[in-house]
Amino acid sequence: KVGPNEEIIEKYIEEARRDMEMGAMRFDEPIMVAKLENGEYMIVNGHHRWAAAIKVGLTEVRVVVVNPGMEDIASYV
Repeated sequence: KVGPNEEIIEKYIEEARRDMEMGAMRFDEPIMVAKLENGEYMIVNGHHRWAAAIKVGLTEVRVVVVNPGMEDIASYV
């Protein structure tokens, strides 16, 4: 089965809610994104954290921008 794992997303939802109650940073590990030539960003690691953030209504999460070469980006598309 290809696609997001709902159990993993639920784990991150619980973590996000706990962090929100404590006023802590959202998620221990940042979401990694690559900046594309058109100026948009593509998630390369952290899809489950992103889905959890959306489900709990987070407006900010930690993100790290990585700049892989174009040959690396093609493997993620």
